[in-house]
Amino acid sequence: MNKNDWKYQVITILFIFLGCNSAMSQIEYAGKPMGFAFDKNQDVIFITINPKSSGQENKIKETNQSEGEFKIDFFAQTVNVGINPSIEGKWDQVNAITSIWRLGIASPDAESIGLTFDPFFLLPGAKVCIYTPDGAHKAGAFTFRNNKSIGLLTVSSLPGDSIIRKDQSEKTSDDEWFGRSAECHVDINCINDPFVQQQKYAACRLIIERTNGRVRCSGTLLNNVSENGLPYVLTAGHCITDMYAANHTVVYFDYESPYCDGPDGEIGSVSGSLLRSRSGDLDFALIELTDKPPVDYYPVYSGWDARGNTFDYSYTIHHPQGDVKKFANDSDLVQEGTFANFDPGTHWLIADYEIGTTEQGSSGCPLFDKNNRFVGSLSGGGSVCSELIYDYYQKFSDAWNSYPGEDNQLKAWLDPDNTGIRIINNLEPFQGITEIITNIQTDDIIEAAPIVNGWGYISGHNSLHSTIFIEHFYRNGSKYIYALKMNVAKAFASNINSGIKVSVWEGGNIPKQMIFEKNLYLFEFSPELETYIRLDTLILVDKDFFVGYTINYTEPSDTFALYTVIHDNDDENSALMWRGNGWEYLNNGTNSYSASLAISPLVLDYYPKADAEYGEYPFAEVTLYPNPTYDIIQILFENKPEGDVIISIYDLIGNILYKKQVFQPEPNIQFQTHEILNQGIFIMKIEYDNKTAMKKFIKLQ
Repeated sequence: MNKNDWKYQVITILFIFLGCNSAMSQIEYAGKPMGFAFDKNQDVIFITINPKSSGQENKIKETNQSEGEFKIDFFAQTVNVGINPSIEGKWDQVNAITSIWRLGIASPDAESIGLTFDPFFLLPGAKVCIYTPDGAHKAGAFTFRNNKSIGLLTVSSLPGDSIIRKDQSEKTSDDEWFGRSAECHVDINCINDPFVQQQKYAACRLIIERTNGRVRCSGTLLNNVSENGLPYVLTAGHCITDMYAANHTVVYFDYESPYCDGPDGEIGSVSGSLLRSRSGDLDFALIELTDKPPVDYYPVYSGWDARGNTFDYSYTIHHPQGDVKKFANDSDLVQEGTFANFDPGTHWLIADYEIGTTEQGSSGCPLFDKNNRFVGSLSGGGSVCSELIYDYYQKFSDAWNSYPGEDNQLKAWLDPDNTGIRIINNLEPFQGITEIITNIQTDDIIEAAPIVNGWGYISGHNSLHSTIFIEHFYRNGSKYIYALKMNVAKAFASNINSGIKVSVWEGGNIPKQMIFEKNLYLFEFSPELETYIRLDTLILVDKDFFVGYTINYTEPSDTFALYTVIHDNDDENSALMWRGNGWEYLNNGTNSYSASLAISPLVLDYYPKADAEYGEYPFAEVTLYPNPTYDIIQILFENKPEGDVIISIYDLIGNILYKKQVFQPEPNIQFQTHEILNQGIFIMKIEYDNKTAMKKFIKLQ
């Protein structure tokens, strides 16, 4: 039989004895597979798995045929393999403190290989990476930070028929299913509708491991009446069949080509969920992810309409064959239909699409109405590129509360307080503009600048024993830092306790007060690799602030340094280091440099008060926050003002107490109320863009 006549994937469940008992999130951390760099794959021991010999090839074909009109894409079989590193594979001692273990897994003619670690628990210092033999594709690094409560880790599939074997690969995309879908699909970024471009962030791809193999489906991140950001994802019930499948589901967000019909895109994933509700008589499954999608996934929690009214325009966003997001729409009045053996009249029928289509892998994808609210999820339909496709979408309204038990309806989870609300809008918990602030320009040359007549680097461990390195940033307004991007040049940990500390300071020309710090292990970094560090909370900064890191010299062989840019002019300098008793320019032991460090804060304009529900953001055109306030109040603009802003404050009898013109501000202006106001009620007048807003606020002592 020709390889192209069928497709399968081997899922190997590895029982790795590393003190294992828990893990789930597949949010990846920094790291490269040391084994690949260390041995060039010349001496790897392989095990071979051959599903053909056990009839798995025919099982996949038979299973897909048995799915009938469902648009689930059954592409893989599961093979359980117990592996003991003390017996199998190969150990190597890299240096006095570092050992690596390598094992090759091969499955002749496999399209790809994926892994589930069960159980999974890593101690600090341990790191797991999965990569193809040529090093072109990898998953991980997975570290102790992936340890969670469910007790396993499902890892993305990697293309090819082996892992860690020197093999030729001709695929150019990072994702194994990029470009697999039919040519009649329409790329999501070929659609210029701003509402579609907003809703696309609610659509997601699901890779689901079931007891009989793996499948690809689509799904939707849904809002709930409480608008508290619980990460509910709705897909088809024939995709996720039980709790085992939910636990072993990887949900991919923001997977799309960067532009219309462009190349492969970046992927952000969350692994593991709990099955909250499913019905055998209706085709839906509601899961709750074990982690909320982080801000850099740009999540949108879709609004929905559970009233069951018909509509005359609809569209879907989906991942056919696991490919990047695609779009299809229909301008006809939707019809009611019956699909397969599900309850009669519980599906919306789309006979044909104006543009686009669906296919295997689209099951569970959302159907949005003309108000951009979720109204159904795909169950199945006809041939992919046919003129009439007859797609059937499970009605959201029937899944709402047609059956009384909370485990087979949606209302109990999406309206737990029984408010009776049946229609809500999107929740965009990170609606403020997400921005990466950097002092490095696109044409700047970054380098790891060495110390002269000594050892080390000007931005890290060196013979000058510099300990703190900071980068100065300025914005004419307030921002909330949620993550840092660090472009690491050098990193080596002499033991598992070696670390650095990242910090944020307030200040003017130099740092004055530290407002955040976080300890990180050195083994979490890899040399020559950009690393994203998510902070534990959002840090409010205003105007001048500093971001940097502290190193120590306890272990002589520890090494850490960021890339730097050396400037020609002193007025371009933004980097400082602490040496001795003061701040100074970066120094190579002979000369001082005007320089910038390759560290960038990722920021938002808006964030709610500390005790607010997740996703509670100001939606007014101009908002004062927090209100009441003790000291600081922020003036939040829905859109960045085009010109200057004039702020005036009055008491209740009209006396003006304060007036200031702010030049070209950010959309978040911070005001120190304690400097001029006593306790009381005041009126703030905000003049901007030929508009005036009058806002009352309360000042507390």
